Amino acid sequence: MPIGLRSALAVLALATMGGGATAASAVRPPETSASCTPALASQFAWWAGTWDYAIPGYDPGVTTVTPSEDGCQLQEEFVDVGNKQAHTTILFDPGSQRWKRLVADPFRTYRSSGVFAPDGSIAFYESPTERETYRPADHDHVHFLGESSKDGGKSWKIVFDAIFTRRP
Repeated sequence: MPIGLRSALAVLALATMGGGATAASAVRPPETSASCTPALASQFAWWAGTWDYAIPGYDPGVTTVTPSEDGCQLQEEFVDVGNKQAHTTILFDPGSQRWKRLVADPFRTYRSSGVFAPDGSIAFYESPTERETYRPADHDHVHFLGESSKDGGKSWKIVFDAIFTRRP
């Protein structure tokens, strides 16, 4: 499987580990030293809820995103039709002034960080040449795009293109 596709599937696919432990239970969320402000927490207010996930050619899934009481941390639980699971923690890090993301899935565990763009989207960079962007299309749809770059970020190639649709 090509590395880019494996990276995309790593975010999308889910699996349980032996002994009843999940990939999520084997990792700790990124560190934070303090809560973010209500204005910063509101940047991710659109992401809370339960969403159907679809990407052409792959198993569909459902993701449930639960914010902390102050909205500065989100827990995402993803389950596909085969009951495979993945876990993502997103939180604001006041030290770096960035949102940090920790993803634990069947292929690997990795960290990334990002900041919101003026259009309301956020791109999480695992490296300068790999990013995943959440772009709210409207109240009920989020466009989720994975991209890679072979020229240090000057141009980007789409690795996967998915849609989350809010459940009623």
